[in-house]
Amino acid sequence: MRLEDRLKAEGRRLGFHRVGIGPATELRRAREVLQAQQARGIDPAFVPKEISLRTDPQRWLPGARSLIAVALAYPRPPRPAPPDREPRGLIARYACFEDYHAAIENRLERLMRFLEDEAGRPIAWRSLVDTSPAVDRAVAEQAGVGAFGKNGCLFVEGAGSWVLLGAVVTDLPLEPDPPVELDCGACTRCLDACPTGALEPYQVNSRLCISEATQLRGPLPPERRASLGRSLWGCDICQQVCPWNRGMPEEPGPLQPLSQVGANPSLLEMLTLSRRGFLERFAQSALNWRDEKVLRRNAAYALGNLRRAEAVPALAERLAHDPSPTVRGAAAWALGQIGTPEARRALEERLAHEADEGVRAELEAALTAGRWSG
Repeated sequence: MRLEDRLKAEGRRLGFHRVGIGPATELRRAREVLQAQQARGIDPAFVPKEISLRTDPQRWLPGARSLIAVALAYPRPPRPAPPDREPRGLIARYACFEDYHAAIENRLERLMRFLEDEAGRPIAWRSLVDTSPAVDRAVAEQAGVGAFGKNGCLFVEGAGSWVLLGAVVTDLPLEPDPPVELDCGACTRCLDACPTGALEPYQVNSRLCISEATQLRGPLPPERRASLGRSLWGCDICQQVCPWNRGMPEEPGPLQPLSQVGANPSLLEMLTLSRRGFLERFAQSALNWRDEKVLRRNAAYALGNLRRAEAVPALAERLAHDPSPTVRGAAAWALGQIGTPEARRALEERLAHEADEGVRAELEAALTAGRWSG
């Protein structure tokens, strides 16, 4: 059996749905897309601006010869629970499992130890798991793991786009795999379903993407708040509507589900989430990349979007007592959206005491432009 085949067999044994190999050459398609996005000002907020850091494997490991990309599958989200009296938010399905960063890193390290033993010599390598500068989907495409769909996600045979990606760049020469092809044809379901119009064929406008907005720190621009809907973290809409994702097997996969996270948590609970409560609930998940203030802010925006009058007391309490100016500002906006007399009183009372200029601006805007009734 070839070394490449032994490597893939070991990867499958470790729980990876797919392992692919590609040349450690520039990711040319990714470079062209990033250049176009930068020119339009729609590139992602979380990544380096120097494009070669994201697309040139030689920047990740000088002397690199091969890319080894892996896909870890996770179950598709179930149908949403029927609505109840409790206002509930939405968490992307991948975040309802153990943090994939550590899960993939651990398996990649074991895979590379295996490869080093099989190759019979020391190997230089570096892992690339989301927080690295590499464009992980483009690496996986170059390694023949999958192909891009119109929603900008990577689709892998037998798993659809419900995969989490990782890779290794190494100085070991390996035989590359052929590219994978995917034809979305005339289908535009993902483009049509995106609430913010963030999708263009085969790429994402990150400045409009709901998933990115839920992870940004600080106050969101007013025009992005309503687009969040009930989202607390991430967004699965463009994957849920995709025909390629229909009929994918519901295999449990190697990632452990976290029952304490839940895909539809109470927004009122999230609005008052303490540091201790955040760690107890989310420390093992990908949400731990941010902190409780981001979730409290998103919960306030979601409650404002739902315009549920029963949320006014909780929002008024956050407006008066939350230590984060960002959360206080989000609560002010939400109260303005709900627009009841009780909400207005809470805003007026806080305006008389608020010292933070940013929050005062939110209070004044809510009082001026709110949806007032009664």
